[in-house]
Amino acid sequence: KTSMTVEPRWEFETKALDSRLRVRYQAPLSNASRGQKAQVEYRLGERASVQLQWDNDNVDVSGGDLGADFKLRWEWND
Repeated sequence: KTSMTVEPRWEFETKALDSRLRVRYQAPLSNASRGQKAQVEYRLGERASVQLQWDNDNVDVSGGDLGADFKLRWEWND
């Protein structure tokens, strides 16, 4: 069910280990229990990183959704 309302959020982000580790947390400013998100990303090198993400937007999943991504990046310059 979508309410179609805009809700302000706060966000916290920090980096450590020479900016190779990034931690981010977002939550609504209201006392709503839904809408929280957390991410942890670790850069393995110049072109690869691993990212874990958790959110509790889905009411059908107790404890929230957890996911992981392995990201590769290439750039082409002329």
